[in-house]
Amino acid sequence: MADSASALLAFALAGAGVALLPDWLVQPEIDAQRLCHLLPDHRFPPQGIFALYPNTRHVPEKVRCFIDFLKKQMAESPAQSKI
Repeated sequence: MADSASALLAFALAGAGVALLPDWLVQPEIDAQRLCHLLPDHRFPPQGIFALYPNTRHVPEKVRCFIDFLKKQMAESPAQSKI
């Protein structure tokens, strides 16, 4: 068990078990036949992305821009997610 996608990917590549990871992360490994889909017809529930920041009167511009960027990316992705 790990809370890092890159660590889970490394474990799976080392043969330490299976991992539930996003397509964008594992597709190169699947294409190179270093990993394979175990349940290709199964779809897992969508996962969320959350932007956590201090509850202040003024959100820094760089934080606001990043949140807006995430919203745009999620709106354009096939798995519609909400922020």
